[in-house]
Amino acid sequence: MRYIVLKRGLEIFDATRAYGLAACLYFGSGYVAPLISDTGTAYLLEHDAKMPERIQDKFLREWEGLFAGRQWDDIFRTYKQGPRKAQVDKVKDILTGQFSEVIESFVLDQHHTTRQTKEKPETLPGPLEPTAFKGLRTQTRGNYTESQVKVDVSDWALSCLGGSIIGRYIPQPSAAGKWEYYATYWLPERVTFDGVLHLREILKDARLSYIGIENAAAHQAVILAKAIRRRALTELKHADRFSDVVFFTLFQSGQQIKPSSAGRVSLSHLLKLALNPKPEAENVLNIWEYLFRRGSVQGAEDLAVAITEFVMRPNLDTFERHIKEFIRYLGKGVKGEFQYDEKTLREVMAYV
Repeated sequence: MRYIVLKRGLEIFDATRAYGLAACLYFGSGYVAPLISDTGTAYLLEHDAKMPERIQDKFLREWEGLFAGRQWDDIFRTYKQGPRKAQVDKVKDILTGQFSEVIESFVLDQHHTTRQTKEKPETLPGPLEPTAFKGLRTQTRGNYTESQVKVDVSDWALSCLGGSIIGRYIPQPSAAGKWEYYATYWLPERVTFDGVLHLREILKDARLSYIGIENAAAHQAVILAKAIRRRALTELKHADRFSDVVFFTLFQSGQQIKPSSAGRVSLSHLLKLALNPKPEAENVLNIWEYLFRRGSVQGAEDLAVAITEFVMRPNLDTFERHIKEFIRYLGKGVKGEFQYDEKTLREVMAYV
């Protein structure tokens, strides 16, 4: 069976709906993983299993486990503290109680129009589409108001579920003494949902003390590429491929939680390097991950800036700055396995 998630032009919202639908197919079929492909105007999900009308009892515990955990606080961080649990329960009730209806509305062979529903549309949380977001998704004490981004309830529920699965929110102390959150999302190009879950599990604790959101996104992109390489060389018939890591920052300003510093890291160069079977390619990724770790230490910020710029914008200028900074840092003691040699430098030049 094939399912289609038509894109609305809201990048994270579109991707998280696809991940949310994939989760429904995966747990509803008893762990048969769908394949998610980006077709340009839509996400296509291919799934070789007959779907039941509801989640079967023997899979219900794992299904309900998706709706527990601190990641849901991040999805509804732009709400005030009170409604968060109620919102999570509402997502679970919609996707569990209307399981069959939600899935059938995305079947490719059906005529797709705007879904008609008697239920009121839901407000899209800011972390699921920062480009359409201005501030707090609740009433404020003053007279300030703004129009909210409203979406269909099933789209809202799927996006919330997908965001809780794929979104990463890394808390960092800010200079103002408050916390801000570095958020990253992986946009699928051609991925299996079990691969998504596997990568999420092995990378869930991979984080450093970052000097900024670009530093965080570049490091996350490198460790994702390493994990994809390891999985592709040992387990899969084909490699999971993501197109980009998109990122943004959430910070507190008065009553409001606001986004800033949004952008993306293209994964095309990184995945070309990661899926190169030569051992030198893995050595390059190991060196870069090491440089991110060393750059997270106070006093080594220049090292972090140089490797971040090179990973995100590979060109001769960023390559030169990276090499100069790396050579300068060699005097402070770098283990032999984390130094470039002739073969690894050739792979780095190919990355440029």
